[in-house]
Amino acid sequence: MKSLGNLTKNIRILCVIETLGFGGGAEQLVFSLAPALRELNVDVEFIDLFSWHDDMGVDLENMGFRVHRLNISHRWSLFEGLLKLHNIVTRNQFDVLWGHLYFGNLYVQLAKLLFSNIPSIITLHSYGYNNDPPKSVPAKIKTYVEGWLGSKANLRVGVSHAVAKDYAAYFGWNDVQVVYNGVPTLNIPTQLATADRTLLRTSHGVDEADFLIVVPARLVRQKGHIYLLRALEILKAKDIRLPKVIFIGVKGGDSFSIQLFIDDHQFESVVSIKEPLPHPDLLRLMLASDVVILPSLREPFGIAAAEAMTTGKPVILTKVDGFIELVGDSEGALMVQSESAEELADAIQRLMMNFKFAEELGAKGRQRIIDNFDIHHCASAWCYQFLSVINH
Repeated sequence: MKSLGNLTKNIRILCVIETLGFGGGAEQLVFSLAPALRELNVDVEFIDLFSWHDDMGVDLENMGFRVHRLNISHRWSLFEGLLKLHNIVTRNQFDVLWGHLYFGNLYVQLAKLLFSNIPSIITLHSYGYNNDPPKSVPAKIKTYVEGWLGSKANLRVGVSHAVAKDYAAYFGWNDVQVVYNGVPTLNIPTQLATADRTLLRTSHGVDEADFLIVVPARLVRQKGHIYLLRALEILKAKDIRLPKVIFIGVKGGDSFSIQLFIDDHQFESVVSIKEPLPHPDLLRLMLASDVVILPSLREPFGIAAAEAMTTGKPVILTKVDGFIELVGDSEGALMVQSESAEELADAIQRLMMNFKFAEELGAKGRQRIIDNFDIHHCASAWCYQFLSVINH
């Protein structure tokens, strides 16, 4: 494998991803990685397969990156997608095809098998199927396709050891490499002017005297929102003034039960559900909070947690998978058992009552991310993976 210092020409990468919008973990990763990779003489062009949302695509173009929007009419319109992809791949000289998420990986592998000899890398951002095997026939077919095509990739890379182990257990992929997600620590703000903080909190119905919790996560069962609501119930029973809670995320399968719990317990005055925010606005809201909480039941890595820790705000996480890898032994987040409303309530109460501890926790968390998960660490690791498949 070549060292980074031995590069005599730029590496050209074609990054294929489902869409470039609304800041999911994979989308946020490639967006942050592109300029860091460019510093290492790695040029990245992007394929936006479906173009449902494209705010990040526009920002990438403004930074000088080329974005190809295929606007494929349906996820499974493979002939249409491959025809459009063929024109881009065969007219350019790329060194690596780099897939992200299910359909990004799918199209990369089909392109490689049908009309390209270019080395391919598939990136595994979420769990495989070991703990939740597919049950329906369509799900089983979809899983079979992923397993067969994925086995043909030159390299498989997971965003954490938890993800790598899950794919190894289900597909027998024992050679999955691990490259942790990274965050651009230098670009994430750590301060908010007092007037801006007050104005932002007021716009969300939060007073300065309120203790504000922000939860940046999709409203699905895996994210554990219901346990935070139960923790509020415990705090209420202790006659503690309830914190304000803002759930920020795409509505999913747990939306109804979350809203039902809020209604049944008359939490409408303290809990609000907001649509996803543009990424800079989400970071500002985190800075305006008193604590960021992610009570997940499972988590492949947790890029939202890494970003929250980078702001220097105190963070409460559950002792699961990627969060355990993210925090390590740094004491950079307050860790509680998943599905334990009691531990979550205790952790919230501790931060509400001890400002100095909260401040120290936030500082440790920020240092943990700077030392281990800065985007430049991630870019260097990815550059080595690119070189490994090019030189193989």
